[in-house]
Amino acid sequence: MKKKKILHKLLAFTFLTTLFCSKIKADENKENKIFGIIENFTEIVSKAWMKDEFLKKIRMPQTILLDANSRVYGGCRNRNKNMKTISGTSYCSYNNTIYLVKEDVNLFYEINNSSGLLYILAHEWSHSLQHAWLSDLSGPARELQADCLAGRFISIFDENIDREKILKLAKFSLHMG
Repeated sequence: MKKKKILHKLLAFTFLTTLFCSKIKADENKENKIFGIIENFTEIVSKAWMKDEFLKKIRMPQTILLDANSRVYGGCRNRNKNMKTISGTSYCSYNNTIYLVKEDVNLFYEINNSSGLLYILAHEWSHSLQHAWLSDLSGPARELQADCLAGRFISIFDENIDREKILKLAKFSLHMG
């Protein structure tokens, strides 16, 4: 009887371990895909930035990937020069930094695959372009322009994007604010 209990525990442990290991492999594979997309996008956009006669005179933004509960002290300020807490994926013009929050990146990737991730990257890079070009738009107009530029970026990176994916991205970004 004792051997039977031990066998059952061993089988249960083996089953749980197998499930856990397959989840780890799936998570690692997803994470590798996400990092690959971020690196590829950043490399291509950086090269284009450095080739542009106007932009190459301006420091290119850095991109930092962090967890939602991470704190960045002294890194960003709002227009009134007050300290600003990084609460989600965003662009900080004060220090020319794109903050990608892993949870946001994962959410956009899970819902829209590579197109979702490309959207969030392109939207924040669009804010850096607005900053470089000294755009005086603010509020919703600034966000709409960044969305428009992001749409153009996505069409370059994802040539197979169709109308259905575009509408899904638009609805999702609208609900995200």
